[in-house]
Amino acid sequence: MIYVFDIDGVVADPSHRLHHIQGDEKDWNAFYEACDQDPPQRHGFELCLDLVLRRDSIQADEVLFLTGRPEKVRAKTEAWLTAHELLWEPACLFMRPDDDHSPATEFKPSMIRSMSEFVQEDGFLMPEEVEFTFIEDNPKMIQRWRKLGHICLDPGTWKE
Repeated sequence: MIYVFDIDGVVADPSHRLHHIQGDEKDWNAFYEACDQDPPQRHGFELCLDLVLRRDSIQADEVLFLTGRPEKVRAKTEAWLTAHELLWEPACLFMRPDDDHSPATEFKPSMIRSMSEFVQEDGFLMPEEVEFTFIEDNPKMIQRWRKLGHICLDPGTWKE
């Protein structure tokens, strides 16, 4: 099984920086720049950590990250995931190109091919065996993943 975790709201708690994107004046740069100060989001974080720690077992599951965060905060994101013992390989982190402003419901499904190729190159599965389970807090993304036929777990942490 390949588990694909969203980051903001699932493994990291962005509550302290939501004020940057609430209301009419949205400052997405400030919102993302403060991502390295997030505390863990308890339930999603614990599930992810458990799966990462099991990677060394014979029954290992693959853990990937797919986030709407832009590439410009990759170093901060990798440092946060590494400090919290979640990032086992930088290549398992899939981020939005800096110039991509499409909705998450378009961007994230467009990354399925890249994630499938990564898993196959890693020698984990054959193409016909690639099956994703998404862990996502955004109600629109949860609906989108399910509409596309994927299992999607909702940690119930979405905040407007």
